[in-house]
Amino acid sequence: MKSERFLFEGKAPDLLEADIARGEVSHSYLIWGPRGIGKSELAERFATAVNCTGERKGPLGYCGTCPSCYKMMDNVLVDYNVKRPTRALRRERGTEIRSSKSSIKIEDVREMIEDIYLKPNEAKRKFWVLEDVHTMEERMLNSLLKVLEEPPGDSVVVLTADSPDDLLPTVVSRCRQVKMLRPGQGELAGWLSSERGIDTKKAALIAKAADHLPGRALVMADDPCYWPLREAMLHTLLDAVLEGGLFAAQRGADKMQLLGTTALEEGLNGSEPADPDGEAGRLASGGGIIEYIAAFLKDLAYLRAGMPIDAVTNVDRVADLSEASSRMGADEWLRRATRAFDLSTAVTANANFRLALDEAMFLASGDSI
Repeated sequence: MKSERFLFEGKAPDLLEADIARGEVSHSYLIWGPRGIGKSELAERFATAVNCTGERKGPLGYCGTCPSCYKMMDNVLVDYNVKRPTRALRRERGTEIRSSKSSIKIEDVREMIEDIYLKPNEAKRKFWVLEDVHTMEERMLNSLLKVLEEPPGDSVVVLTADSPDDLLPTVVSRCRQVKMLRPGQGELAGWLSSERGIDTKKAALIAKAADHLPGRALVMADDPCYWPLREAMLHTLLDAVLEGGLFAAQRGADKMQLLGTTALEEGLNGSEPADPDGEAGRLASGGGIIEYIAAFLKDLAYLRAGMPIDAVTNVDRVADLSEASSRMGADEWLRRATRAFDLSTAVTANANFRLALDEAMFLASGDSI
């Protein structure tokens, strides 16, 4: 069970525990927060606590010994169902091509609608969890409305999303909202050290790279391709800034694109090829590369402005970043970082990757733009 010993910020578990204690578990929930904060883990822990028939202790605690807990821990409870986005495959000239966007399939939604009105097989409550519903098309979200409004009393639907703003208001209004917050500063690094045996310095670096999101931090810690890719990209960006000029930007763009392709197709430093849905795969994607450039430029802006080192993402290269940041003022670096973040968003929405990458690298190395 992936939620066992997971690090949750306290307010969300407390809210759900209060519903259990009052005997007022809702028929539909929307758990929201940034990717990697632990939305699916919280849904799993909630379902485990609701269906536990033994003695529970603490918010969303579970006994771990009753039949329901045993089956949840072994991931075999038939009344707990999860559907998550997948990338569609298509064939072009005999070659399989994976879509850059992922979404829950319409077949999964139909399966849930057909199943949810059946009585639970063995648990007190049947749970259906639909992850990242903000990736679903509007017509698919509309198909959920009747289920969310009139579900059977012994079933619970849990939706997860990055933000309720990404969903139809009619969907949000039918759900009890649970907002997830990041753990406190230093708490995540301490948890990584104690639970995973990671040394303090590396744990702090992972926590910063993961933007203090526990789920992302766990994946980064175990991803053999992520750190070589991140180090190579950071080295390429520093070289481009210090050299400066159009040629440095073009050469840097070539290197960044090659790094992403190599990571996805072959792996780096002897690792397996990056999982497209893992942290290395996301970093190697078009949007991920440009988003990393934007975060790098933001680091330069923060250091140039004299902000504390804690505000910097790449805390292991502060000296090099400080040298690079001296090429221009904090306001200019911040303007460029903002533009790079806009480019990342555009690429994720299928804008031309290479044109965006060229511009992003020129933002890093150009003397004026």
